[in-house]
Amino acid sequence: MDIKVTEKAKLRLHNMGVSDEIFLRIGVKSGGCSGNTYDAVLDNNMSEVDEVYFSEGNLRIVSDKVS
Repeated sequence: MDIKVTEKAKLRLHNMGVSDEIFLRIGVKSGGCSGNTYDAVLDNNMSEVDEVYFSEGNLRIVSDKVS
């Protein structure tokens, strides 16, 4: 999977606290009538079902395998 993050978004994430210990977690939750819900949060807990992706500039992006 190829994840692209703009320079503006990288700067914003850095200002929000993304670091070597804190990463961006993205996910998809199946929904009701409106369909899927997409989620993006800062996190520092990895699990064994997580996939790690790196964007340019070593920004870690994590998602569970189902998402």
